[in-house]
Amino acid sequence: MIQRPAGDVIIGRANLGRKATSDDSELDIAPHAHLEGAVTAALKWDNDMTVTHGWSGILGFTQDGNPLVGRIPGHDKSHQWVCGGYHGVGMVKAFRTAQVLAMLVVGEVIPASFPQTMLITDTRLLALEASLKQGPKL
Repeated sequence: MIQRPAGDVIIGRANLGRKATSDDSELDIAPHAHLEGAVTAALKWDNDMTVTHGWSGILGFTQDGNPLVGRIPGHDKSHQWVCGGYHGVGMVKAFRTAQVLAMLVVGEVIPASFPQTMLITDTRLLALEASLKQGPKL
């Protein structure tokens, strides 16, 4: 939650069993209702305060909970790289993973502190593919 200089408040992220859709024009009402209630409770809003904007856009998720960073495997894809799958919190991870991706592209050694679980490897991709075949865990 942040407050802008004019007094507006920006609050975000409520992942309440989001519906799967690729249509960014659809409003997912559950997260919006949750956030509006959370704002009202946290800020003790007066009746004249209202939510003016909301977004429930398309998010990129991976089955193992980690972004995908690196070269896409395959001889016909050796020129393709990816940096994505942030689970709705992209700004927290995007800048550092983009730096690491740039380092990989130019052949530099990435810092040892960078989580290796985010890198694209054949083993990781096989595990992700296998998890899709198993179906959701309830």
